[in-house]
Amino acid sequence: MDGGQREMLERLLVRLDNPAAVLDSSLNCVFSNRPDMLPADTSLEKFIQDEIRFPLAKIARTMLVMGGMTYCARICPLDEELALCELFDSSAVISMAEYTDIRERITPLFNAVEHNTARLWKTLFAMRDCIANNEDVSGFEVKFYDRISDLSSVTKNVFEYSMMLTHCSPAMIDAVSLTDGIVNRCNTILAKCGRCIRFVCECDRLFITADMRHAITALVNSIQNALLFSPRDCVPVLSLVRRAEDGKRFVYLQLVNESVLFVNKGFGENDIDFGYQRVGFGIPIIKRFAEETGGSFFLDAEGKTVKLGIKLPESDASAARGLRVEEYGYTYYDTGIPDIIDVKMNEVVSFFT
Repeated sequence: MDGGQREMLERLLVRLDNPAAVLDSSLNCVFSNRPDMLPADTSLEKFIQDEIRFPLAKIARTMLVMGGMTYCARICPLDEELALCELFDSSAVISMAEYTDIRERITPLFNAVEHNTARLWKTLFAMRDCIANNEDVSGFEVKFYDRISDLSSVTKNVFEYSMMLTHCSPAMIDAVSLTDGIVNRCNTILAKCGRCIRFVCECDRLFITADMRHAITALVNSIQNALLFSPRDCVPVLSLVRRAEDGKRFVYLQLVNESVLFVNKGFGENDIDFGYQRVGFGIPIIKRFAEETGGSFFLDAEGKTVKLGIKLPESDASAARGLRVEEYGYTYYDTGIPDIIDVKMNEVVSFFT
């Protein structure tokens, strides 16, 4: 870096209101706009939570913990030996998020929580009136079960989505084993209402690099959406295939179902029961999973057929580079507490019985 380049970068850093520094290939600070916090020659390697290797092919995002504070670090390559590192604390991230579509992604989830909470209170008040009038309240047991099930489902989604926004622990996952295990467990629960999911895959193994918990959350939401948007006699088909595009290999997960928006509950043309997430409250979760895994999400409708798809980069299990490999994909442990599969599939059972 010559004197002219350094002067230009120093002028740039002075204009930034967040901590920023120019780093060398060893992650040592060359200079910064906050010498009190990031003095020259300070190594950031021990503070950065992920492995950063030079030369950087693209912008790297990671977590940096320093001085009791946690920052989002965005490291942008300047050349093969230098990079610009910007640090953002939670207040800065929230401020920037206000100018994005974050409200559009989160608001439907909180609306669903509010709506289902109101339905629970309404049922409670109705039972109170029956008790006051010495009327039979035996029928409220099923109503309370349904209300609590719906509320549990949407609050679970809110929690899992917040986890997606704040935490990611990638591992090498066998998508075939994971999907097969989840579908089998879902079908065991769905047998109570006569519904099921069909899983089709011609490959023995397809590896992806993803957060296991996030993968399960996205897959279960995809299955639930397909079931709630289809009539009782429809069997949604979930398929996994490998495709090559521009010399790269991808794993395509696709769910196809016959779509009928108003079924079973006696809906009128303008009467949608929001308690059952029937307007796609799981979609932001599925989309977020695709994005964080370096893939893409699509939702297409042709006539009465709906296709939901997730395209994810395929990973080479022999080149895991330190990532843990989830050999068996999905394992169920009965802890006595309903997990996300219990919650989501029992909501489907409640809807169709």
